[in-house]
Amino acid sequence: MKKIFRYKFLFVAALAASFASCSDDDDATLSTRLEKPVVTATVSSTTVNEGDVITVTLTSDKAINNSMEFKLDVLNTSTGGFRDLATEDGTETEVGTGFGQLGFYFTMPAYTTTYSFTFVAPVDLEAEGAETFNFRLYPDGNSNGNIAETSEFFTVTVNNTVIDDFWARLDWSQTSADTYGTLHGGTYDVTASEQDGEFCEFDFDMEIYDAGLNLVASSYTECPELAVLPADAPDGDYIIAPSFYTNEGPGAPEGGEILFKAFVDMGRPGAFKATINMDGEWTYTAGGLADGNDAAIIPVAIVTKAGTTYTATTMDGELLGTGRMANLVQQLAAKRKAHLKN
Repeated sequence: MKKIFRYKFLFVAALAASFASCSDDDDATLSTRLEKPVVTATVSSTTVNEGDVITVTLTSDKAINNSMEFKLDVLNTSTGGFRDLATEDGTETEVGTGFGQLGFYFTMPAYTTTYSFTFVAPVDLEAEGAETFNFRLYPDGNSNGNIAETSEFFTVTVNNTVIDDFWARLDWSQTSADTYGTLHGGTYDVTASEQDGEFCEFDFDMEIYDAGLNLVASSYTECPELAVLPADAPDGDYIIAPSFYTNEGPGAPEGGEILFKAFVDMGRPGAFKATINMDGEWTYTAGGLADGNDAAIIPVAIVTKAGTTYTATTMDGELLGTGRMANLVQQLAAKRKAHLKN
């Protein structure tokens, strides 16, 4: 009996040791599996001008067989905002995707130890001082990698850029942000359709003419439209002339009418900006130039150029009398029709 008991004791002891060994192996495997790569970030420059490209290089201490997703937030301690930035490498987050507040997320490919992404603060019309952007970079999404503690927060200062061209921009998109911050183009109800029509699908144009009514700058295919008078254009007077080309769009509106909301921003980028409200100046029923409405081209300002100094004067009757204004509209409509025929 003692011998049998001894055998049983040895068997139980061996079995317990086997379980302990398996448990140790499992713990080691789990520990190995949880050792995520540590990624450091270097920034190409912490002080830039508007329009300069900022490069962030991520370096991982090891490659893995999965991609790593990271989120870049603009903190509310910044003087600049998220909408002051643009990137072609990252993706803007959307509500419900699990990426938290509005920001950009970037994906570092599998089997790589180095990855770079870029972003920029585009040149704009605003005359403003230096802006600071306080960023936080952290793992998100699949969370397959960690950001080194020293790389999680960084700051970039963006200085104002002044350029010598003159910009004229027509916006009829009625773009607005939802509660999350995502931008959406404006829409309207289309007759007998379950789908909304987008205002951007209507055809508006922006043109700049010289004093002899020669077309010197134009934009016909974007929304918004941006026409640029170059710095090397001859000195003199130029006419800023936005227009509505045609009411052919997504479909007729319910109720039969649209009073388009639009505005024109103009100025020398980084130096000055003027805005002209164009709400109600164009309607769906009146149509555009191609629909026979000569009044669809509306000169809104005279810009006097002297070197790289620009003076914009609104055409409110103070500078141009009513008769001359009406005559100018007719001349511009005739010029535009001739241009369309060619």
